[in-house]
Amino acid sequence: SPVLSFGNITPAQGLSSARSLFVEFSSNEPSDFTCALDSQDLTPCASPFTAPVLSEGQHVFRAQATDRAGNKSTIAQAIWDFDFTAPIVSLGIMVPSAGSAINSRNLSVEVFANEPVIFQASLDGIGISSGISPIVLTGLSEGPHALVLYGVDLSGNLSVAPVVHNFTVDVTAPVVNTDASSGAPLTRETTNSVSFSASELGSATCDLNGAGFSPCTSPVTYSGLADGNQVLTIQFTDLSGNIAPPAIVTWTVDTTAPRTTLAATQLPAFGSSIAFTLQSNEAAATFICSLNSANFSSCDLSTVYSNLAEGAYSLTAKAVDAAGNTDASGASFNWVVNTIPPVTSITAAVPANAVSNLSTILLYFNSTKAGSFICALDGAPAQTCVS
Repeated sequence: SPVLSFGNITPAQGLSSARSLFVEFSSNEPSDFTCALDSQDLTPCASPFTAPVLSEGQHVFRAQATDRAGNKSTIAQAIWDFDFTAPIVSLGIMVPSAGSAINSRNLSVEVFANEPVIFQASLDGIGISSGISPIVLTGLSEGPHALVLYGVDLSGNLSVAPVVHNFTVDVTAPVVNTDASSGAPLTRETTNSVSFSASELGSATCDLNGAGFSPCTSPVTYSGLADGNQVLTIQFTDLSGNIAPPAIVTWTVDTTAPRTTLAATQLPAFGSSIAFTLQSNEAAATFICSLNSANFSSCDLSTVYSNLAEGAYSLTAKAVDAAGNTDASGASFNWVVNTIPPVTSITAAVPANAVSNLSTILLYFNSTKAGSFICALDGAPAQTCVS
């Protein structure tokens, strides 16, 4: 019997995604050949045999040689398993994050496929070593990156659409700035708004006086603040997870008014000059004064009024602390300037004659100033008297 042998077989037997067959065959002696594909009957054929592959799955080519004496060779077979379906590739867990921004120079990407595949990857348009999952990227530079992944199944089918993961490497911590005008260091206001900004996008948390951090946005406002020191701490985290050094804003709330004390020295008594010394229970306090109900104006700790005209005077002093709180009532002092002696006049006498036989005399008198009188008769000691 003749011996049939195969020559070039394209594609090679086994798994394939080819769409056509090419098989060369020959015999060790002059022969005629019959061929069949799959379940077809053997029919006369010649080498090479070609045929399109129209369906997925297993396909079998059979060939037999018959020599001139009618002896038939053993039927030879070539077998393929055809797969035309592209694999589907998807991304799984990414470490440290699957987010669009990471704060690491390394990234591990888990990749899945719906059938066994070999992965092909490129980073920023440059092919990288790949194969099986996970795909590990190391030494990444700061900035944007694009990871593109394909899968090639065992039949050689390439996944139709690539899986793309765009991400940015950011390992630089953001910088937070607070508005210098956000509240005075010392204030009597029980509400304060603090504005802040960061060098990049992200989110902030705020803590006032150790009460605990909670999400916040600029400006952050606090009200109903108690007297005392206030400490606001702002923490900012960028989109990559980098945390900025905390920004700290401090101020003091003082809503308590100072108390005022006043000491006065008038020399001489009822004289036209008077000196005042002002004090407060708060060392940094300043003072405002009002003389005879005039508008309040700034005055010194030691204040002197000189050359005052005769009359009644009243001074009110109020302490004003560094926070702007003012003593509501203040301290007051009343005094009189009286430097011109009064003039006394006898206005009438009864009897009017200088010589009289009466044993009683009535004198009527007055003064240019309100006050009291003393009288003396014939050199006797003076004593209080009235008209």
